[in-house]
Amino acid sequence: MKNRYKILLIILIILASWYVLTAPIYPQERPCDVGFEDTIAGYCIPRIFMINYPSDIMDWL
Repeated sequence: MKNRYKILLIILIILASWYVLTAPIYPQERPCDVGFEDTIAGYCIPRIFMINYPSDIMDWL
C-alpha cells in the first residue's frame, strides 16, 4: 500500500514540475486584468509587486 502512495507522489511531482517548466512556452490565452501584470511564466500578479528598477523607485521618491 505504501508503494502505491510513493508512485502517486512521484507522478504528482513530475506533473507539477512539467507544468512549471512549460508555463513560459504556453502562456495564458486571455490578457491580464487591469492592474495586473503578465510575468515570464504567464501568470498574472498585481502591478504593485512588479518593481521596475530604478524608475519606479525614483517615482516613489
